[in-house]
Amino acid sequence: MEIIAYIGNHFAEDIHAATVAEKFRMSVVEMNKLLIYIVEKNFESFLNYLRINQACRLLLETQESLVDIAVNVGYNTVKTFNRNFVRLRGVTPGEFRKNYHLQKQWTDNTV
Repeated sequence: MEIIAYIGNHFAEDIHAATVAEKFRMSVVEMNKLLIYIVEKNFESFLNYLRINQACRLLLETQESLVDIAVNVGYNTVKTFNRNFVRLRGVTPGEFRKNYHLQKQWTDNTV
Protein backbone atom coordinates (compact mmCIF):
# COMPACT_ATOMS: atom_id res chain seq x y z
CA MET A 1 0.00 0.00 0.00
CA GLU A 2 2.96 2.34 0.58
CA ILE A 3 3.92 2.05 -3.09
CA ILE A 4 0.40 2.95 -4.19
CA ALA A 5 0.32 5.91 -1.81
CA TYR A 6 3.74 7.05 -3.01
CA ILE A 7 2.71 6.92 -6.67
CA GLY A 8 -0.57 8.65 -5.80
CA ASN A 9 1.27 11.46 -4.05
CA HIS A 10 3.95 11.90 -6.72
CA PHE A 11 2.19 11.10 -10.03
CA ALA A 12 2.51 14.69 -11.26
CA GLU A 13 6.28 14.54 -10.89
CA ASP A 14 8.80 13.00 -13.26
CA ILE A 15 8.77 9.54 -11.64
CA HIS A 16 9.90 6.28 -13.19
CA ALA A 17 9.30 2.64 -12.39
CA ALA A 18 12.98 1.95 -11.72
CA THR A 19 13.30 4.79 -9.19
CA VAL A 20 10.12 3.87 -7.35
CA ALA A 21 11.08 0.18 -7.25
CA GLU A 22 14.54 1.08 -5.97
CA LYS A 23 13.03 3.30 -3.27
CA PHE A 24 11.02 0.31 -2.02
CA ARG A 25 13.98 -2.06 -2.42
CA MET A 26 12.52 -4.30 -5.08
CA SER A 27 12.88 -4.93 -8.77
CA VAL A 28 10.59 -3.33 -11.35
CA VAL A 29 9.25 -6.81 -12.14
CA GLU A 30 8.36 -7.43 -8.49
CA MET A 31 6.76 -4.00 -8.17
CA ASN A 32 4.70 -4.51 -11.32
CA LYS A 33 3.51 -7.91 -10.09
CA LEU A 34 2.46 -6.32 -6.81
CA LEU A 35 0.68 -3.45 -8.53
CA ILE A 36 -1.12 -5.79 -10.92
CA TYR A 37 -2.28 -7.83 -7.94
CA ILE A 38 -3.55 -4.80 -6.00
CA VAL A 39 -4.70 -2.25 -8.60
CA GLU A 40 -4.82 -4.49 -11.69
CA LYS A 41 -2.40 -2.21 -13.53
CA ASN A 42 1.36 -2.13 -13.96
CA PHE A 43 3.35 0.97 -13.00
CA GLU A 44 3.00 2.78 -16.34
CA SER A 45 -0.72 2.04 -16.65
CA PHE A 46 -1.41 3.08 -13.05
CA LEU A 47 0.61 6.27 -13.45
CA ASN A 48 -1.27 7.21 -16.63
CA TYR A 49 -4.60 6.32 -14.99
CA LEU A 50 -3.90 8.71 -12.09
CA ARG A 51 -2.67 11.46 -14.38
CA ILE A 52 -5.63 11.26 -16.76
CA ASN A 53 -8.16 11.16 -13.91
CA GLN A 54 -6.61 14.32 -12.45
CA ALA A 55 -6.62 15.88 -15.92
CA CYS A 56 -10.35 15.12 -16.24
CA ARG A 57 -10.99 16.90 -12.96
CA LEU A 58 -8.97 19.92 -14.09
CA LEU A 59 -10.70 19.99 -17.49
CA LEU A 60 -14.10 20.09 -15.80
CA GLU A 61 -13.33 22.38 -12.88
CA THR A 62 -10.92 24.93 -14.38
CA GLN A 63 -10.39 26.90 -17.55
CA GLU A 64 -6.67 26.03 -17.64
CA SER A 65 -5.22 25.46 -21.08
CA LEU A 66 -4.55 21.91 -22.25
CA VAL A 67 -0.81 22.63 -22.16
CA ASP A 68 -0.99 23.75 -18.52
CA ILE A 69 -3.09 20.74 -17.55
CA ALA A 70 -0.71 18.36 -19.33
CA VAL A 71 2.25 19.81 -17.43
CA ASN A 72 0.36 19.98 -14.10
CA VAL A 73 -0.47 16.27 -14.21
CA GLY A 74 3.06 15.22 -15.11
CA TYR A 75 3.31 14.98 -18.89
CA ASN A 76 6.29 16.53 -20.64
CA THR A 77 4.48 17.03 -23.95
CA VAL A 78 0.92 17.70 -25.02
CA LYS A 79 1.30 14.99 -27.65
CA THR A 80 1.92 12.33 -24.97
CA PHE A 81 -0.91 13.75 -22.86
CA ASN A 82 -3.34 13.64 -25.81
CA ARG A 83 -2.30 10.11 -26.79
CA ASN A 84 -2.80 8.76 -23.26
CA PHE A 85 -6.04 10.68 -22.80
CA VAL A 86 -7.53 9.26 -25.99
CA ARG A 87 -6.35 5.76 -25.07
CA LEU A 88 -8.04 5.91 -21.66
CA ARG A 89 -11.10 8.10 -22.37
CA GLY A 90 -11.76 7.53 -26.07
CA VAL A 91 -11.86 11.27 -26.86
CA THR A 92 -9.35 14.11 -26.92
CA PRO A 93 -9.09 16.36 -23.85
CA GLY A 94 -10.68 19.20 -25.83
CA GLU A 95 -13.63 17.04 -26.86
CA PHE A 96 -14.01 15.82 -23.28
CA ARG A 97 -14.23 19.39 -21.97
CA LYS A 98 -16.52 20.55 -24.78
CA ASN A 99 -18.91 17.59 -24.39
CA TYR A 100 -19.15 18.13 -20.64
CA HIS A 101 -19.98 21.81 -21.07
CA LEU A 102 -22.56 21.01 -23.75
CA GLN A 103 -24.19 18.39 -21.52
CA LYS A 104 -24.15 20.75 -18.55
CA GLN A 105 -25.66 23.55 -20.62
CA TRP A 106 -28.37 21.22 -21.93
CA THR A 107 -29.28 19.91 -18.46
CA ASP A 108 -29.21 23.42 -16.96
CA ASN A 109 -31.64 24.62 -19.63
CA THR A 110 -34.05 21.68 -19.27
CA VAL A 111 -34.36 21.68 -15.50
